[in-house]
Order: sequence, then structure tokens, then C-alpha cells
Amino acid sequence: MAISSNLISLLQDLRCNQLVTEPTRQNNILDILATNRPSLVNRCTVIPGISDHDIILTDTNIIPQRKKPIPRQIYFSKHADKDQMTAHLTEFTADFTATHSQDTPINILWNKFKLECMKTLNTYVPSKMTSSRHSQPWCNRTILRLTRRNRRAYRKDRLTKSYDDWKKKCRSIQQEVKKQCKTAY
Repeated sequence: MAISSNLISLLQDLRCNQLVTEPTRQNNILDILATNRPSLVNRCTVIPGISDHDIILTDTNIIPQRKKPIPRQIYFSKHADKDQMTAHLTEFTADFTATHSQDTPINILWNKFKLECMKTLNTYVPSKMTSSRHSQPWCNRTILRLTRRNRRAYRKDRLTKSYDDWKKKCRSIQQEVKKQCKTAY
């Protein structure tokens, strides 16, 4: 009894779901299939077995489907044209207070303010969109620098076609990148 209650509490702590809902032997569920990623299980059914014990048949996605990252806009506030921005917003403030009163509904005021702020941001602050390709989350700045250095060395060695240069520089950098990636992973 203590073992089964410990198992149940462990499964709850791990936020696992029990997927077998049909009895596997007479009227009892003896076999369990617990997972914390139920979206990876396509089908879980009980089929007749050899004796009085039934078999659990599951169809799962072992490799999870990764959603493509949604591109986001990143603003470079360091390179913003602050003088033009200030002048534009000062002009907007004067116009805003002149055209609207305290009786104007708050939603209209907020929408106009938000729209003008976004327009100002897009006009005076440079930005870029994030990449939508998958990247290894363990690749840090050091590994990315080494990878770029490796590409530069490879291009240089391809132009010179010198085996000694390749062995000295390119090969050693390749080994370092591989080692750093393995360690970070």
C-alpha cells in the first residue's frame, strides 16, 4: 500500500498523466502508461492478449514536433534618433491634448496613444526581425565566435590550398568547435 501511494505521489509530482483508461485484466487496470507529454501519444488502446491479461498498444511520436519560432521584431534603442523622436512626440502631445477632452472614452485615447507610439518607434528606431530557423540552445557566444572563426579559416585555406595551413589552423579550430559544442551540450 505504501509503495503504490509513493508511486502515485511521484507521478503527481512529475505532473504525469495516466493514459490507460481501460481494464487490462478482468475489471482492473494493472498496466500503466504515464507521461508528462501526453501530446506525443497519438493512440493508446488495449487489445486482447495471450491469456486473461490484455496488452497495451500505443502509437507515439518519439521525436517531438518542434514548432517553428515566430519571428519577432527587435529594436536597437542604442541607435535611435532621439532628437527627432522627442520633437515628434512633443508635437503629438500638443495635438493630442488639443483635440481630446476628459469626456473622450479611454479606449479611444489609449488606442490613439499606442498607435502613435508604435509609429514613432518604427520610424525613428532601427530594428530587425529574429531568425525563424531552429538553433541549438546550448550554442553560446563563445561557440558562435569559434564557428565563425572556423568558417573564415576554411575560406582562407580553400583559397591558398595549402595543406600545412589547413592542418595547423583549420583542423585545430574544427576540433575546438566540436569539443566546445559537446561540452556545452
